[in-house]
Amino acid sequence: MATLLLIAAPWNASAEELNSDWLATERFKSTEERVLSIPVKQLDKTWAKATLITKEKLSPEAVRYLSDKENYVFRVDADLNKDGQRDRAVVGVYESVSGEKGEFLLVVTERARGSWKKAFMKKLPGEPGFTALCYSEGIVGWQNCFECDSSLGDVVWGGARYSLVVTPVEY
Repeated sequence: MATLLLIAAPWNASAEELNSDWLATERFKSTEERVLSIPVKQLDKTWAKATLITKEKLSPEAVRYLSDKENYVFRVDADLNKDGQRDRAVVGVYESVSGEKGEFLLVVTERARGSWKKAFMKKLPGEPGFTALCYSEGIVGWQNCFECDSSLGDVVWGGARYSLVVTPVEY
């Protein structure tokens, strides 16, 4: 009988857990043929469309949840490789000509005012959901979870090129 009472008892989730339920269901559709004025085919020759994730494209639940998380952004403008040129890191979703979908992180370098050139890109195939950038102390991190200790990686300049470095989490 005690087991039945435990099963029937209501479960009280914390406010944090209730507020982050959107993370499992937030989805985005690829609709654009250009990203930051760059044709998607120049980013990846297999792509048909892509779309940047922006605050305006989020659900109201996501906007409320992120309202006090200032380090989580969708675009970072900084000189990430310290070459004197402005760089921009963004996140988005893509769909290939064959129907493959996924998320991406893109770093571009400004060549002329408002003109960008691809410097680095990482794709994550799968259902195109929420990802964000976490920018702190000059480090751009790629996140898709707020309650996890791990991330998708940090964008690192190695002197000649960018890479995405994933630091293993020790438990």
